[in-house]
Amino acid sequence: MTLAQVVAAAVLVAVTAMLLREGGSRFAPAAIALGGVLLLAVAVGRLSESVRWLRALTEATPLTPYVGVMLKALGVGYVVEVGADVCRDLGAEGTAAKLELCGKAEILLLCLPYLGELLELALSLVV
Repeated sequence: MTLAQVVAAAVLVAVTAMLLREGGSRFAPAAIALGGVLLLAVAVGRLSESVRWLRALTEATPLTPYVGVMLKALGVGYVVEVGADVCRDLGAEGTAAKLELCGKAEILLLCLPYLGELLELALSLVV
């Protein structure tokens, strides 16, 4: 599927949802959610080759633990962003904000061990 086809599908989902909303249909949120899931499936398919390349890169570098954490943090960010956007599309702004806060906490938890190492290194350079 080309990028133009993906954009066309997204516009089609948005127009369909708008028409359903204006028509008073209760199926507009379902149409948005279904369209979002389908577009997410396309995105995952398109990203799979990049993930394979990044995995090979991390195995070939001496910085494997650091690169691995960065990739995990990037993955957490993308997953949380997609989930929050779905929540917003369905009108749950508060849930989206709380989900984003959980994502930030998860990224912080991923990075804490390396932050401790960085502080130890900085202290060893000062002393």
